[in-house]
Amino acid sequence: MGNLGLTPTWGGINSKRALCFNDCYDAFLRLLKNFYQQNGNEYINDCIVGQTILEQKDYFESYKDISNVTNNDKVTDDNNAFNNFINVNLLQDFTDGYDENNTYNVKNLASSETFEEYVKESAKVINARSKRMWKELQTK
Repeated sequence: MGNLGLTPTWGGINSKRALCFNDCYDAFLRLLKNFYQQNGNEYINDCIVGQTILEQKDYFESYKDISNVTNNDKVTDDNNAFNNFINVNLLQDFTDGYDENNTYNVKNLASSETFEEYVKESAKVINARSKRMWKELQTK
């Protein structure tokens, strides 16, 4: 369950993410953070995922102001779209602290020394997120 993510189906973000990043979700999240830090303006990336994010710009920008989301008490109140995306989608286990702008840092799983190390670290994150999602479901 912790390996699931919701993205718009139009444009194929999920399949393009897999092709571009060898299915390394942390790399996708860093790209998305870059998109938000650029405020969606003049965002240029040669990777097909970057272009797909731009095609789905309205969806991703909807996280800038989601104060009407009442089922998630973790939503930030500072209109930090990346933090909101992480919190609403229960992706905190993919993060490791905050940067100087109080925006989540994304764990760098893709930089693992070996494939086995990557699988081990990814499994930890996915299992932790699964537990987070299950707990959230139990409170609803």
